[in-house]
Amino acid sequence: MKYILPYAISGIVGSFFVGVMSIIHHSLIIKTAITPNTFIIPVAVGLASGILVQHFKIKWETAAIEKERTKFKTTREITGAICHEFNQPLMVISGHLEMLIEEFNEKDIGYTDLMEIQKQTKRISHLTHKLSKINDYVTKPYLSGEIMDIHHSQ
Repeated sequence: MKYILPYAISGIVGSFFVGVMSIIHHSLIIKTAITPNTFIIPVAVGLASGILVQHFKIKWETAAIEKERTKFKTTREITGAICHEFNQPLMVISGHLEMLIEEFNEKDIGYTDLMEIQKQTKRISHLTHKLSKINDYVTKPYLSGEIMDIHHSQ
């Protein structure tokens, strides 16, 4: 219960205001005499409610943070698996492409197509490398929702 001091302080401050409001209510509106019970009961209720509110607030915030942490960890694990699986065939394609390009020269038909395939293969390789290095979860708008922004999630 390392949060008991903040709970108590919050409860005392809250109960002070509840007690003051109770005194004002009893003396000005109800017009009754102020007794110790007029102040003690609202202070006790305020203290207890302050402690309970702070306790549940911290408990819910901690649960939400843990849920986000778990979600991000799962996202990283899935992304890592996808990158690993994509890199295996990508290396085979790149290797065969290199050998094929060596057999062509710049004037041959299809050379520009091979160069475009090589460019896009390198792009995919660069994207899988970026995906495997994700340390943050940043989103961007996409159609009617959001997607992860790969370029800003580094």
